[in-house]
Amino acid sequence: MLTLYHEDEWVGEIPLWGERPTIPREPDCYQIRGYAVLEGTARPFGNTAHVTVPRKHLGKRVKVVVLEP
Repeated sequence: MLTLYHEDEWVGEIPLWGERPTIPREPDCYQIRGYAVLEGTARPFGNTAHVTVPRKHLGKRVKVVVLEP
């Protein structure tokens, strides 16, 4: 947990990378312009995770939106 201060006054706390927030929150809403919507599941790949997309998207810019907390 990272504690935030402004001019020596406590402002709040935010979770660090990989930590779960202590209070469940509503998902964010994003508006994204694009050419296709694909849904998949992140699979282990070494020390990371990968989402597989069709080969026709090779070399193209993509965005990943996490659907579960």
